[in-house]
Amino acid sequence: METESRQVAAGDAFDEFFRADFARLIAYLGKLGFRREDAEDAAEEAMTILYTRWSQVEHPGAWVRSAARRCASRFARREQERGAREALGGTLGHDGAHHVEEVLWLTDELARLPTRERDVVALRVEGFSAAEIATILAVRPATVRSHLRNARKRLLTCTGAMR
Repeated sequence: METESRQVAAGDAFDEFFRADFARLIAYLGKLGFRREDAEDAAEEAMTILYTRWSQVEHPGAWVRSAARRCASRFARREQERGAREALGGTLGHDGAHHVEEVLWLTDELARLPTRERDVVALRVEGFSAAEIATILAVRPATVRSHLRNARKRLLTCTGAMR
């Protein structure tokens, strides 16, 4: 009887925590830059796990944020890998996993570039010439070459700093 009443009290405490913190948890993940859908899924998964461990977790707010951040990172990585596979046409050869890693690395590096440089590099990686890129972006070929030169410098700086 006493164990049952403790379980009910713990359930009530979790319910109260959930109502007070779920929306805040999603907002927290959004501030970290996760997509709304990933943030919602991660918050739900973290809260579900927290419920099963409620009696063992000393600081539920901190615990659930850490768990949700890990879940959201996992979801975002999975989505990024799916996008890379789609960019490769859905086919992976014998070293396809290595190629996916290259595409993911390039995606991460491109995200650090200014928008126009990112556009130019992405089109160049797709195989377009400077003249074709100039036509697509409605700029001069010299401008495209300038953006490519600046992007190369930035990318070399980024990768050089990582070594």
